[in-house]
Amino acid sequence: MLCELLRLDGLPEPVHMPGPETRSLRGLLVARRQLVAARTKLCNVVRGMLRQEGIRLAARELNTFISWQKLSSRSFAHAHLRPILDSYYGSFEALTRSIQQFGP
Repeated sequence: MLCELLRLDGLPEPVHMPGPETRSLRGLLVARRQLVAARTKLCNVVRGMLRQEGIRLAARELNTFISWQKLSSRSFAHAHLRPILDSYYGSFEALTRSIQQFGP
């Protein structure tokens, strides 16, 4: 059967296998993309939690350390928000530092 396919030029072309450097780079890009997605999800959870409390944030307001510090200095009507925000800030900080290790 293989001989017949070869005779008819029916065998598929060889598949390109990326080299080790390319696979390594792709692995780094996947890891960075997953970290960015986790940080985005965290920011969206915080945004939703604050929205339920009547606090609306501008777009991308939770993308920087400065904006988190402004949020941290704010007073809230409900005391339970402070420890939750502090916990999420720790996660945001760790994710951001990890992302920064990959470069821009």
